[in-house]
Amino acid sequence: MDIFFDETQIKKKLRRITIISVLTIVILSGLIFTSYSSIKLYLSSAYTHMVHTESNEIAVTLKREILGDLNAIKTLAIFTKDAEMLKLQLPNRNLQSSNFDIIGFWNPDGSCTQVSLSGVKTNTDFSQLALEVQIAIIHAFEGQSAISDPYFSTSADKRLCTVCVPIRDENNDIIAVLSGAKDLTNFNRTLLRASERFPEINSVLVTRKGKIVAKVLEPLFQNQNASNIFDLPLFNDEIKQKLNEALQKQHPSNINIQYLNNDYTMHVNPIVVNDWFLITLEIAKLTDTPGYSSLIAVIYTLAFLLICGLISAIVSYIYIRRGYNKQLELASFDLLTGAYNIFKFKKELSNISFKEKEVTLIALNIRDFHYLNEIAGTEVCNEILKTIVVSTKNFKEIIYKCRTRVDQFYLLITPTDPIAINKLFFEFIHTIENNLSNFSIQLPIVFYASYAISSANDNDSTLLHKVDFVQKQMKKSYVHKLEAYDDKTHQQEKFIKQIEGKMRQALENDEFKIYLQPKIEVSSGKLVSAEAVVRWHQADGSIIFPNSFISIFEENGFCVDLDLYNFQKICLIIKQWQQQFKTNLNISINQSMNLLLRKDYIANIHRIIDKTEVDPKLITIEILESIAAQNINELINCVNNIHFLGLQVALDDFGSGYSSLNVLAKIKIDELKFDKEFLLEKDPIKQKYNEEILRHMTELAASFNIKTVAEGCETAQNLSFLKKINCNIAQGFFFDKPLSLENFIEKYLTNKNSALTSKPSA
Repeated sequence: MDIFFDETQIKKKLRRITIISVLTIVILSGLIFTSYSSIKLYLSSAYTHMVHTESNEIAVTLKREILGDLNAIKTLAIFTKDAEMLKLQLPNRNLQSSNFDIIGFWNPDGSCTQVSLSGVKTNTDFSQLALEVQIAIIHAFEGQSAISDPYFSTSADKRLCTVCVPIRDENNDIIAVLSGAKDLTNFNRTLLRASERFPEINSVLVTRKGKIVAKVLEPLFQNQNASNIFDLPLFNDEIKQKLNEALQKQHPSNINIQYLNNDYTMHVNPIVVNDWFLITLEIAKLTDTPGYSSLIAVIYTLAFLLICGLISAIVSYIYIRRGYNKQLELASFDLLTGAYNIFKFKKELSNISFKEKEVTLIALNIRDFHYLNEIAGTEVCNEILKTIVVSTKNFKEIIYKCRTRVDQFYLLITPTDPIAINKLFFEFIHTIENNLSNFSIQLPIVFYASYAISSANDNDSTLLHKVDFVQKQMKKSYVHKLEAYDDKTHQQEKFIKQIEGKMRQALENDEFKIYLQPKIEVSSGKLVSAEAVVRWHQADGSIIFPNSFISIFEENGFCVDLDLYNFQKICLIIKQWQQQFKTNLNISINQSMNLLLRKDYIANIHRIIDKTEVDPKLITIEILESIAAQNINELINCVNNIHFLGLQVALDDFGSGYSSLNVLAKIKIDELKFDKEFLLEKDPIKQKYNEEILRHMTELAASFNIKTVAEGCETAQNLSFLKKINCNIAQGFFFDKPLSLENFIEKYLTNKNSALTSKPSA
């Protein structure tokens, strides 16, 4: 197949059109935004200036009124030297405009003569006055003109403030104080007139301590019982602090307030006289002004013109881009699945420098796809192929995907560790199976795959050759299978074929035999349990050890059948020995991760336990620490279910991996088996180091009530050391190698002495 399109040129043209279109939109949008921002800034500045001006005008009006009141009393004081003159002077002085209710003449002894503007004369005493008035009179006797803070007069039944000035004789000595009580409603009327002229603001006249003198507020902001501005519902603690600071500074301040999801600006203007302040609150917004409405109209017009212009450009861009994308698709992608075609995949692969970066290439096939196509039909098979590609989206580790032949795919992935590759592969297959669960397919879909990890000498062609070579050698098993490329592939393949050709028949012929290695209590030397291992006794009399076939069985899935088979045999052995030898010997058995992570694992072993009627506490399930660390989250639930059935759990080969403590912390276990390499170390320095590790790990396990087992005990010195560190159980050739059932029974069960106490093997 030839490539009719230059992908690079297509992308350049598409990129050029995209850049031009985006720049056009950005420039036009920027013009609109800049215009809007500039006009809004101008209107906002003008509006703020207007509000400041209005607030200042109200403050000036109040200041004039207060000074007018003060000057009126001062003028009266000049002509009033005693109480009798007060009544004579009132008709001659124009005090009506100042709205004083009562004028008082205060003697130094605290007595007072009060005269109303209507001429009614009364006497009162200093002690009967409100505290606010007393303070103002005292200040006046000290030579200062003063205005009292607001107070409520019970006799007048209203809120008042009192203006006080000193009366001096010819020698400028203070001989009395003249006071004028003013109804605060007058200040309210002043604020009300201001609000009629400036409806966009509310006003409050307060003292430095926040005591309200007069106010004109919207009902929304009011608290009818509030006599202090700090009691209004407008203010939270932060605003109260800012307002208090503004009242103490004696200079104008602005404070932004948010109340009921609305923003307001509060202006604080000092009146100067008597430390009073005018606080104005903007209740209108910039958006309510006519200028802002005009701005919005202009913006809408510009936006409409922009949209009209862009629609034409976007439509043209869409059609052009669609055409280019179609060309790009034909040049690079498999039209059925959307994955790369082989030409595009090779190009991407050739761009990778294998000297600088390691990757893994997987070749994936479907077993007997042609037969599946005949049975299920082309439409269903096409959906299967598309589902494979869709499933890759769940895995960020998959860099590229390619469909090269009818049912063959290449996957380029980032993991280069075989365990991680294997885990990723089977997770990927599991995802495909889940995504295909809605299809009614009678035949099983089995995937087989090969992978090769790139080396510095590889290129795209050699890496593709490696995975293709392995695939040609692969046996298409009935379970999902993944094989790696290495230099021993030819020899391994021959051996694997022999093993796989015999394994199922061997299981039927009971060729897999259970061997038991005793586990001895360190403190007493007594046999307390045993570990089960398997040997393959072939028909020709030869014996194959587990290290030669277990990995193969784990790869092809046969370990699931073998592990369950061995589990059932162990249950039968324990039950038989209970009846025959009256012994409750615990036997531990290793279970593969493929079996442990199966959804039906717990149900299967539960069924076997019920069928054999064995006591589950006599069985210990061993889990390899290195494998547990890779699947710790999945194992937690499995281990909990094993415990629920009554079985015990041991963590095997502890210390061989890099996540030992992490595994120990997360998984609840009953027995901890130390890796044999701790005791088999020959180097004296490393041996001492290992002994210290074992000592501390034994103490740690004891603190969690976990039994400890040391594998690899081969000398008396090993045993002596294990006693010294209080290790619970020892296992190794010092006591015995794994024995056949017959030999184990003869040595440990029929011989009562050896059943109680184990001696080193000869």
